[in-house]
Amino acid sequence: MPATYGALGLLAPVGGDFPQEYRLAITQHAELLGNGPLAPVVASTSMTAAPFTEVIAAGGVTVTLPAATAGTLIGVVGGSTATASTVSSSGGALIYGVGISALGKTTFPLSNMTGVLLLVIGTAWYIVSGQQDTGWVALTLASGIVASGAPTATPAARLRGDKVELSGTLNTSSGSWASSTTFATVPTSMIPQYSANFTFAADTPTTGNVGEAGGAQPGQLQTASATFTVCSLDGLRYRIN
Repeated sequence: MPATYGALGLLAPVGGDFPQEYRLAITQHAELLGNGPLAPVVASTSMTAAPFTEVIAAGGVTVTLPAATAGTLIGVVGGSTATASTVSSSGGALIYGVGISALGKTTFPLSNMTGVLLLVIGTAWYIVSGQQDTGWVALTLASGIVASGAPTATPAARLRGDKVELSGTLNTSSGSWASSTTFATVPTSMIPQYSANFTFAADTPTTGNVGEAGGAQPGQLQTASATFTVCSLDGLRYRIN
């Protein structure tokens, strides 16, 4: 890799920055199509990618895919900053991949130091290696709920592919939190198609759930069987579709 990758704050030395399986997938798919390795491009600002390039995107940058011409291959890698990048299609072309609606969509997030490889089949883009990844996004806490603070993690959620992982510890600012009452809400992109049930690790262990899209409490986290004053979300996971 050229040294210019260092301009985005990626790991030095720059050789071998990204997962071996991602590099292998790029080489195999590109050679299969007869185009050789993808040409590296650094995107410090939002840009439209050229066909058969590998775009290294700074945090917060939007990488727009070129026209969806059959056989076109593009690689996109998120930079090392905490802010996720966005991959977007052009001309209304749909993108398909793990965790993306069966109807397809035109944008998806890509977290720092993660990569995807996209191939046009027909008139649509398909993620043939890697997956959508939001990075860790803070939960919206209900009034009366606060993050527990160090040494525990800030309450947050992360969507990778079709799975959402929760993390962090929270507690009440005073008294106990009533059962069947929302204490936090996940970001819109992480609201599941079906209600997901958990057992929360709390001072009083309790069951609970995150509400499904189209339901009465979409994306809202609630306990169902007991009150609590402190609750850990570490290790909880659910699928979005």
